[in-house]
Amino acid sequence: MDFELAQDDLELVHALQIAPRLSWTELGKVLGRHPATLSNRWNRLHSQRVVWILGHLGGRPQMHCTVLLDVEVDPRLMDATLRALCRIPEVNSVDSSSRHADFRLTCIAPDWLSMSHRVLPKLWAVEGVLRIKASVCTRVYASGDQWRLDVLSPRQEDELRAWRQHRRFQSELSLRPCGPALKSCRSMAEQQHEI
Repeated sequence: MDFELAQDDLELVHALQIAPRLSWTELGKVLGRHPATLSNRWNRLHSQRVVWILGHLGGRPQMHCTVLLDVEVDPRLMDATLRALCRIPEVNSVDSSSRHADFRLTCIAPDWLSMSHRVLPKLWAVEGVLRIKASVCTRVYASGDQWRLDVLSPRQEDELRAWRQHRRFQSELSLRPCGPALKSCRSMAEQQHEI
């Protein structure tokens, strides 16, 4: 399917790359579009499978063990093997590969011992897995969440970052203890828990 996205579509996607949790109203102020227009545009792009939302664990490799695995699979069992690999909780992502392997997996475990004693045996136990080549991630130079379309103006990018910071600050405020009412609610809850 060959097509080009309209400039408005690209701007919306770029804005969501920078500040994915903003409301349509907040995004509309930066992009100069009506919130309903942005929502409809996103729904259309999403239903066409042009855009999607992906969540994944992040952090530094020193915090956990991240391994990139090239997995070769029996061609007769490709679909069933893929479904089984996707059910393994430590498999963070599965990508089709056009190189030597059929799939490229990103697996995350607390440490190398867990990876080698718990995760890798699960992968080898999947019917259809023929070969696994592991590459341990020791440093991340760039990650997918840093990639941007680069279609917005610097002013728009700055506005989105400011909105994002404002939203983050507001959510932090709502999580802070604030006065005697919260303390008395907390104390009543603790007393009920003790009973």
